[in-house]
Amino acid sequence: MNILKQYLRTRFDLPESEINNFLSIGKEFQAEENHYILKPEHISNRIFFVEEGIIREFEKTSDSEKTTWILGENNWLYNMPSYYKNDTAKCYLQALINTKGYYFLKSDIEQLVQESHLWAITQTKVYQQYLLQMIYRNELHRLKSAAEKLVFF
Repeated sequence: MNILKQYLRTRFDLPESEINNFLSIGKEFQAEENHYILKPEHISNRIFFVEEGIIREFEKTSDSEKTTWILGENNWLYNMPSYYKNDTAKCYLQALINTKGYYFLKSDIEQLVQESHLWAITQTKVYQQYLLQMIYRNELHRLKSAAEKLVFF
């Protein structure tokens, strides 16, 4: 958890005790190459922090797949509509290479936010980061060629 701990220290200016409280609710995850972390028939009730690896978000139709987002290391990952609506996801999350990090259950995060105003503020900052990622995603979709998209990534 050293990478995540350092991430929290540098981005959120939290006391060590608050960081440790948060880390105590985290659970390790590992996903081998091509493993699905989320499928459309499931509800996204976890937020993942990717320490190593690459995850793609994609949608399937009867005859194709469309990658909608790729996330690398030191990023938070979850399917926002499913997470907030408690509804089944409309996409897949898949490890492109061996990936590891930590996940945090929605119920545990909600409990922590209720108990600590510092985590309520931190949660808002994480949401802001996610919204910025969505803006970057929209910019990426405007690029024409695969080479331009790779450079942007």
